[in-house]
Amino acid sequence: ATDEGQGGKEGVGEEKEEGGDEEETVTQADLDAAAEPSEEEVQAEMAYMFSYADEMNAQPSVFAITMACLDELYEPQAWNFLQEAFDAFPDKQYCVLTLPHDSPEPPLVSSFTRLDPLPGNSFPEVLYLINRHALIEGFEVRRAEEADAEGVSMLVSGMPNSAHVQDLFRNAQARGTAVVASVQGEVVGLATVSTSVDLVMLKANFSLSHLVNLPDQMSSEHAEIDMVCLNPIFAHRARELLSGVHRILKKTVLYYALPPGQAIPDTLDVMQQVPPRHVDPPAELEAEFALYMFSRKSAFLKRQCVNAQVVVVGASETGLAAVERMLLHPRLHLNFITLLAPGGIQMGDLASQYTKSIIARLGLQARVSVLNAEMVGLDRAERVIALNDGAQLNYDFLLITCGLQEPTASFFAQRDPEVAGNVCGTQELTSDFMFGDSLTMERIVLYGSTLDAIQAWSVLELRGGMSRLYSFCAPPAPPDPMVQVLQAAAEKLHIELPEPQPARLRALEFTDENDAKPMASFEEGSPVADSHVDLVIGCQQKQVPTSIFTALNDSGVVFDGRIVVDCAMCSSDPNIYAAGSCAKLSRRYGDNVLLQGYNARALGTALGESVLVRCTSIAQHEGDTAELPNVLSILQSFPSKVIGCQVPSPIANTFMFSGCPRAHQSPSLQPPAGGRALVTISERGFMQLTLDAGGTLYSAVLLGQVPIGTHKMAALAGLHVSYYNDLVAKFDAGEVPCLIHYITNEPWASLMHHDEFPQLRQQLALGSMQELAGGATPADILAAAARASYHFISHHHLDFPRLMAYSTKTVRSEQAAEQFGREQTAALS
Repeated sequence: ATDEGQGGKEGVGEEKEEGGDEEETVTQADLDAAAEPSEEEVQAEMAYMFSYADEMNAQPSVFAITMACLDELYEPQAWNFLQEAFDAFPDKQYCVLTLPHDSPEPPLVSSFTRLDPLPGNSFPEVLYLINRHALIEGFEVRRAEEADAEGVSMLVSGMPNSAHVQDLFRNAQARGTAVVASVQGEVVGLATVSTSVDLVMLKANFSLSHLVNLPDQMSSEHAEIDMVCLNPIFAHRARELLSGVHRILKKTVLYYALPPGQAIPDTLDVMQQVPPRHVDPPAELEAEFALYMFSRKSAFLKRQCVNAQVVVVGASETGLAAVERMLLHPRLHLNFITLLAPGGIQMGDLASQYTKSIIARLGLQARVSVLNAEMVGLDRAERVIALNDGAQLNYDFLLITCGLQEPTASFFAQRDPEVAGNVCGTQELTSDFMFGDSLTMERIVLYGSTLDAIQAWSVLELRGGMSRLYSFCAPPAPPDPMVQVLQAAAEKLHIELPEPQPARLRALEFTDENDAKPMASFEEGSPVADSHVDLVIGCQQKQVPTSIFTALNDSGVVFDGRIVVDCAMCSSDPNIYAAGSCAKLSRRYGDNVLLQGYNARALGTALGESVLVRCTSIAQHEGDTAELPNVLSILQSFPSKVIGCQVPSPIANTFMFSGCPRAHQSPSLQPPAGGRALVTISERGFMQLTLDAGGTLYSAVLLGQVPIGTHKMAALAGLHVSYYNDLVAKFDAGEVPCLIHYITNEPWASLMHHDEFPQLRQQLALGSMQELAGGATPADILAAAARASYHFISHHHLDFPRLMAYSTKTVRSEQAAEQFGREQTAALS
């Protein structure tokens, strides 16, 4: 702070000194008012921030635009003002301006660089900066020459990988695939390109077909950017640089791969992120990087920037899906997304939809600020949240996606914070517990009776921890319905599962300052004796985290066992949203409609869509006036929810349950009224498909030797049985000895498990309704559906090698193609 900036604080101290022995009362309001900087102090500090002069003799090299008013028709000419402004201040190098976060970006800032705030910074507006040299005309993009090596060396000097960049440039220049940008003869940017692109690998990991019409393009028209570098003064010229690469190298699409931990290039803002596919590609094709592309269309298509501060509380699958939806919007570019991930982004769940590679393909490091922090306080009036590390965050939209939390750790840590390191959950155990850890421990307590307890038992057994297990116990409580489903399936295979002793853990604390381990004390009469323990693994029923409940409840957000939301996932506060297992629908939509039975990705996508509607109205100069959408329909277009665990048995080591929301609310092997169950027991394990009275798959239960991919299990429930290739008739005829093989290894099943199959279903349904309204016959509708299905399979032929091999033998005519399409989808049967 400058000397002037200290004046307010010194004044308070001086008043107390002048009073001598006379004590004056200074209220907290007085202190807050004295600490609040004046407008002049803020301006002085901003000027000081951008000064390159000596610290003691600060001569600011920056001037600020404090008001800009221009007729809307002439806004594209705002650039002309900047040259005049710099001419008026010839001794200034920089110009800055600030905008409120809820304000749309005017054309004036198109040539400015938006500066990212420091983590935890509470500066209330967005800061933009431009250097006077950015106005120089004559930005030229051309093919690199050997003589450019010296200019490239000057451009990258000071960079930690300067030598590597120069080597890349020299090699690319020799191949003719290096391009430079220059201004008045000085190299200010460069790009090196590889003409070899592995499209098979890219298509296996990313939804390229959403952005590129691949069948109409030759593979030689695609190229990958190896390295790109641009002088920050000319960052606003990134689109011109990449367009020049297109033109000079005669390419249609440029790709850029961004692995975790790599520096973010300035050109990324003008590129479009390619959506990752939520599938399990073959190991040799799996990609662990985010993919961005720049097409010829991108040269003319500029996304609208939104500076609204979006804070996502909780890195659950719902939270990650909401972030994914906001990142991948084709027309909006959200600049301020913060994700609170206490303990980091956890992975390792058997039924997880976000694996390590999928998270890498999201490219969070490019546009999302991920903080290892937890929300502990909320000020709705100021739109500020307090974090457990003492920092504060401003927000325009607050998204609560923390999910439910196992309560053992938080309960005992509140009483004795020192025991926090001796308590963990199943997910933490699965990802962090190693074989060597058991050698350093003597006593482990497994506490709880949920599926997590079975998972934890399996992890301990696999990693040498069973010899250290002191007790497997749980507080007296009604049995977990999902564990009962597992037990019923295990009985079919004659598997005996471990069961906990009834014992309530009363206390976990250090009773003596010399204790190296906390004392676990149980209620009197328990079969488990008190003992010092190394680790307690909490596996109780999960609940909304105490800190989240306290923050919301103290601020008056409506809470009824869960956070109450409407059809737009909006809480009682219009700027606070919630989704996932921590939320429930308002009673106007039914009695106690919990969201935890729905697919987490579906909920997160719906949540992100709601926020994007609000952001769109801001970006289009309409203010924050958008009507909240009904996003519940999005839930119907997603697969069902899947949960599961590892099982400690050599006969069958994997349990998975997929079902509609009603099935998750009351899990059971018993079919609903009027329904039936199809069951097979084979060498691959036990599987049951349960149908409801209407023939829709109600739930699917697997207890087998090998897990089925989560996306495959999720695709089962919710579809009518006619999608399963005459399953009921074949089952009744004894032609389906193993359901596991039937739904995973049959050629037709690969279509149903495809990640874009729900979109195909919607396309067929919508098209058939329109044709029916137009007077088409059922035969015509079926023929059109068959052609659309076959076109879908052909378009994604790399994903259906077995189907395509089958089709080349059987499809010889248009009539045969129609018959083939009917066999594959039975979409209208």
